[in-house]
Amino acid sequence: MEPLISKGVEPKGALLALLWAALFCFTATLFFFNLGSYQTLTLTEGYAAVPAREMLRTGDWLVPRFGGAPRLEKPPLAYWLVGSLGWLRGEINEFIVRLPAALASLCLVGLMGLWGTKWYGSRAGLCAGFIQASITYMISLGRRGIVDVPLSLLTTLTLYLIASLFDESSPAARGSAVNPSPKKLSLWFIFFLLGIASLAKPFIGPALVLLSATSFLVIQRRFREIVYLANPVGIMTFAILTLVWPYAVAQRVPNFWTVWYLETIGRATGSTRFDEPLWFYPLAILWMTLPWTPIILLALPESWRRAWPGRNERERFLWIWWVSQVAALSLSTGKRSHYLLQALPALTLIASKKLADLTRLLDGPHRSNLTIPAAAGIMLICAGCAVATGLASARQWPAFTDTCLSLALILGIGSCVAIWTFTAGRRWLAASSVVLMLLLTGLTVQAWIVPRLDPRRRDREFAQRVNAQVPSGEEIIVVGQNRTPLVFYIRHPVIFFMSKRDSIEIKDMLVRKGTLYIVTQGVEDKVLQAAGHVEILDKVIPNSPTALPVERDVLFARLTRASK
Repeated sequence: MEPLISKGVEPKGALLALLWAALFCFTATLFFFNLGSYQTLTLTEGYAAVPAREMLRTGDWLVPRFGGAPRLEKPPLAYWLVGSLGWLRGEINEFIVRLPAALASLCLVGLMGLWGTKWYGSRAGLCAGFIQASITYMISLGRRGIVDVPLSLLTTLTLYLIASLFDESSPAARGSAVNPSPKKLSLWFIFFLLGIASLAKPFIGPALVLLSATSFLVIQRRFREIVYLANPVGIMTFAILTLVWPYAVAQRVPNFWTVWYLETIGRATGSTRFDEPLWFYPLAILWMTLPWTPIILLALPESWRRAWPGRNERERFLWIWWVSQVAALSLSTGKRSHYLLQALPALTLIASKKLADLTRLLDGPHRSNLTIPAAAGIMLICAGCAVATGLASARQWPAFTDTCLSLALILGIGSCVAIWTFTAGRRWLAASSVVLMLLLTGLTVQAWIVPRLDPRRRDREFAQRVNAQVPSGEEIIVVGQNRTPLVFYIRHPVIFFMSKRDSIEIKDMLVRKGTLYIVTQGVEDKVLQAAGHVEILDKVIPNSPTALPVERDVLFARLTRASK
């Protein structure tokens, strides 16, 4: 039998197409399996889903609203994406909310594969795609309805175009002046993508991209190309996409610019509550890039030697990309781990070459030092450990008996197949069986364990009971900042208040309507009693007795005017 890949040969032709198809199926399964039902919406997803639903309901696609109040903290791209998909589908559900991030993840895997192929060869391109698909931050965030993953796709694609543009037109490489004529469309498209990125999050995406690009050109002393990058038509396109929406909203919402300032400059300078130390991001990289962190650490010294002593411009571009962005984000006071998404694809490319070199150890047939009896003994030990662990786990967690036994079966069979194929000298088949075993393990966890451990599942069930008790067409008032997923699952019109400081407005509404239906935290009970007669209709109490006071219970109450 011919080896899957000959020793030291790049895969090509039908084999390359087959490997790419396998990678596509692996990625699609990872990101789309059980996407809508594995978990109820998180706090952040609720902030994306509710304004999109209200856009569909009201027809106002300009001003995002959450429970009737303008939601101005973020630009509208996330709401427009979810709302457009919901319009096509006919409803907005959990799957629709998460679909933009899942699609962006799939496209990002393809982009990294293309980039790796162009710079390092087809083997490294496949490795880049596989790393990007299976890295921790993509698995955790690529299945969540947040705008950071589409933003990462936009900025990475922009940097790919910039790298390709200056790689091909470099005077140092070609010995001639930059010829701008064939590149005008590319420059315009770069600024167009930056404008779209500014509609995802205000300024952070374009700022980091331009920081990396200009830093690279300055370090390479290619000052003329900095001027060339400042394309007037592109800048005008970027300005239109960036400023037209804020200006239009500011005409309708007077305090827009104050909110905008707090979410941009304020967040960067410490006016918000996300205050982390300077070393927050370097430490976050270590766990966000698992399980590929060791490969990245092995690849960095070699990549450094190619970039600086070896004067390799492509490798320098990757280093300047991730170092400049991590440094800029570290200097910002407001830090969140998912802000790193725009910098981490550079590490995927750096690691892809090292992983491609390591995969050459799997090429061709090999003789194993293991004898058949020794291999059989190891297989028996692995199968026994898997079964014993599964039985012990089932006894410890009886509710997960079926899941524990299924995982034991997957790990036991997968280990045996990997050991047998490795012993037979088929190392690629052994590696493939390990990947398949881990994929099936992850799918099992997503299908049965994560849904049962969902801490917000009771919020959804609570919302369904609320929907059944409120007359059709009646509004429901929701009080409490941490109740955003609950707002999504309530199907009645919602009026949202952040806290009890809005109690005066609640009293005014009670005077006008006579009866109000309210969902609130228990600590708000005194506020309700001061407004009128409170009749508690339902309550949900978290499992944890150590929950914070504002999270200890959620009430559904009918509030009526107190008789004089």
